[in-house]
Amino acid sequence: MAFMPSIRSNPIQLYSLLVSLTVFMGCTDGPWYQLKRANPYFRNQWAADRQLGPTFEDRMKEVRLVKDQIPRMSASDQSKWVSNLEKLYANDPSPDMRREAVLALGKVKDPTAMVVLQKAAQDESEKVRMAVCDSLGIHNDAESLALLGKLTKSDESTSVKVAAIRSLGNYKGEDAKALLADSIQDRSPAIQYQSSVSLAKVTGEDFGGDVALWRKYLNGEAVEKPEVSIAERMSSIMKINR
Repeated sequence: MAFMPSIRSNPIQLYSLLVSLTVFMGCTDGPWYQLKRANPYFRNQWAADRQLGPTFEDRMKEVRLVKDQIPRMSASDQSKWVSNLEKLYANDPSPDMRREAVLALGKVKDPTAMVVLQKAAQDESEKVRMAVCDSLGIHNDAESLALLGKLTKSDESTSVKVAAIRSLGNYKGEDAKALLADSIQDRSPAIQYQSSVSLAKVTGEDFGGDVALWRKYLNGEAVEKPEVSIAERMSSIMKINR
């Protein structure tokens, strides 16, 4: 960041200023980023920084461009960018940048990409681990399924577990069904609901969000499907698409 001019003020004002600067100068992640974009002072700083090298915003745009284009690249170009993304994930302190790298790696089936996703599944940032779940939902292979199952059982974050369970809905077969049969036993209403949504996709059955009926079905008991009104179906669809 550019040198800040000295400011004379009373102790209370200086404390408030230091708190504000800590937020604004720490990094570009978080809700303050858009405020910084609209602030001419920061935009002038970025223009000066750009003369020294790519800014955070420039790098983010490049990674997102790679994410969009990598599925259509040749095998050799994909390999090159997977290597670059691996280095980016390993070295970048920004969770937002690591998240974009993970989402880009999810667009290709590559042994190195899978190694990075396995590492990222233990990332300290919740948003990065959620991105891993989204990427594994695209892969649809046994190794990805196993990692999703691990996340549904062991991750400390309910949001990550829900993301993993949502991705399990893209898989077919008894293994995915068994993982969802375990997750629907969870006490969390959010996990129960997402498990029921994913089970409907995996099994082709539809018991709505009625956890008790799903549990009976999974236990092999005869279950009569409930009558669902049009309004209830529309409400369920809206929740799924959020």
